[in-house]
Amino acid sequence: MKRTKKLGKEKVPLSEHDKAAFAEMEKLMHSEEAPPESEGNEKPDADAGIEIKDQEKGMDNPPEEEEEVVILPTKYPEINAEMTHVNYVDPDAVNDDGKASEVHLTLEYSFFKGADKYELCGNCIIKDGKRANTEGEVKSFTKEDPLFCETSPACFAEFKWTSGAHAFSMRAHTEKGYTDWSPNYNFRIEREVGPVTHVHEDL
Repeated sequence: MKRTKKLGKEKVPLSEHDKAAFAEMEKLMHSEEAPPESEGNEKPDADAGIEIKDQEKGMDNPPEEEEEVVILPTKYPEINAEMTHVNYVDPDAVNDDGKASEVHLTLEYSFFKGADKYELCGNCIIKDGKRANTEGEVKSFTKEDPLFCETSPACFAEFKWTSGAHAFSMRAHTEKGYTDWSPNYNFRIEREVGPVTHVHEDL
């Protein structure tokens, strides 16, 4: 009787199919261990050679914002018609006819370099920077006044005035003397708190 010799596990013969599957598995294992091809094609980091301190310098020194340049007048102070307004109405103030008319007016004008005094001319006739009449009322604002304007760009004058149609002009005094009077600004002043109406025509 012919005996059949048993084979151990390590000596079990492989079929052609098993050999092919085993070879495919080895290829797969080798491909997982190898570094991907894309790693060698990565772009270099632009900040790789810069130390952290150097990178933080830009954060410590941000770009400075440009300051707005204010252009000041050189011939005379300029009245700001849009910001001139009535800030208070006294209900007990009456004129010679017994009618209520007086208001507290705030007039904005531009700072004039070197000025030690400002003058406001109400209802004056101004021609070519000169006063052409003796009518009207002049108010002066000096360094003794609490609201005297010593910084730019905007200045404010507060005073009592009657309601109705009025014209205002301003000039400044410096060590060189008085400037020209500014052109007249015409206003319609009402007895109510708020902006006054700028009238774009001669009174």
